[in-house]
Amino acid sequence: MILTPGLRVHSANRAFYASFRVTPENTVGRLIYELGNRQWDIPLLRTLLEDVSPQNSVVNDFEVIHRFEKIGERVMLLNARRLDDSELLLLGFRDVTALKLSEQSLLDTDRRKDEFLATLAHELRNPLAAITGALAVQRKTGTQSTADRTREILERQTSYLVK
Repeated sequence: MILTPGLRVHSANRAFYASFRVTPENTVGRLIYELGNRQWDIPLLRTLLEDVSPQNSVVNDFEVIHRFEKIGERVMLLNARRLDDSELLLLGFRDVTALKLSEQSLLDTDRRKDEFLATLAHELRNPLAAITGALAVQRKTGTQSTADRTREILERQTSYLVK
C-alpha cells in the first residue's frame, strides 16, 4: 500500500485487496484509519506511521495483532519506508498468522512432551526406589527370609513396570 503524506491511500495492490477483502473504490483516497469501518484505526499502526512519516525512517517487521471484522484475528509484520525522493510512504504487510499458530502449537506440543516425560520419570522412580531399597537390605542381612522377601518385592515392582 502506498500512502500520501496525509496518510491517505494512494494505491494498493491486488494482494492487499484480496487479503483484507476490500475494494479499490472503498480504499483509494481514504485515510488509512477510516478503512473498513475504522478497523485500521490500530494504536500500534498509528505509532508506526507517526514515527516513519515525519522522520523519513524505516521500520522492518513491526508486529501488529488485530481482529478484523471480515477476516478475524491476524498477526501481521509491517514494513514502512518513504519512497525515494518522494513524500509517499510505502507500507507493506505480511500476514504471519499461520506461522504464529504453528509456533504456538509446537510450543504446546513441547510442553506436553515435557509433562509426559516428567510423569514417566516419576512412574519409573517409584518401583525402582523399592527395588533399590530391597536389594540394599538383602546385601546387608544376607538371610534367606530377606532374600525371599526381596524376590517378592522385585517381582511386584517389576510387574508395575511391565504393565
